Amino acid sequence: RLTKGNREQSEKESIAIAKELIDVALQYFSGIYLITPFMRYDLIVTLVEYIHERLASESSNGVFSTIQT
Repeated sequence: RLTKGNREQSEKESIAIAKELIDVALQYFSGIYLITPFMRYDLIVTLVEYIHERLASESSNGVFSTIQT
């Protein structure tokens, strides 16, 4: 997963890793706290959208009973 020297690939890999962690966290916790890295709000927006998509799809399957923002 090393993407040394390639900023764009590093960002994509970082998002992929964060999504994997979110998937696991959603199995155990009812909420997630995100901290903006180095004023990169675009990364947080991407992750929040992913969380909303996951919660919406899981709630329609009966896995999660509520969606909180």
